[in-house]
Amino acid sequence: MLIYNDDCMYTLTTLGDNSVDSIVTDPPYELKFMGNKWDTTGISFRVDLWKECLRVLKPGGFLLAFSAPRLQHRLVSAIEDGGFRIVDGIIYMFGTGLSKGQNIGKTIAKKFPNEDGTKYMDFHTQLKSSYEYICVAQKPTEGTFAENVLKYGVGAFNIGACRIKHNEPLKTTKRTKIGRAHV
Repeated sequence: MLIYNDDCMYTLTTLGDNSVDSIVTDPPYELKFMGNKWDTTGISFRVDLWKECLRVLKPGGFLLAFSAPRLQHRLVSAIEDGGFRIVDGIIYMFGTGLSKGQNIGKTIAKKFPNEDGTKYMDFHTQLKSSYEYICVAQKPTEGTFAENVLKYGVGAFNIGACRIKHNEPLKTTKRTKIGRAHV
């Protein structure tokens, strides 16, 4: 397995057609995160990027691309416009992070000193996202899925390797109790 940590628009041009099994990427979310310039490049929504990913993937190869919930539609549209088939989506859930948007209580306290902003101290103009979206896309196959897998070795998920056996409960944490029902 090779992992590239470089400018994708350069690195992709150095790779041959149909030479990559899969691509997993966490591109900039284009949200101007804390004013950082790296999160305002626009590359995530550039169709030419996704066309280049399509070129290097083997037929049937999968692309997984992370996105912020607010702009996932733009990412998925660009990937689809690049020639991919949108297969599915994965939701990565988490419970940490900062509330988004403006804190109204702080704004009132700062801009309106004669007003009591404390009763609005935890009012925000946006929700705190508790997930990231992962677009699951696939380069079109050559022939049937079975023919494609036999020829290129890609094009299907090994779901069986991910299954939890019926006699093994899921791991739990102090906060959650999760188990598998026996049917």
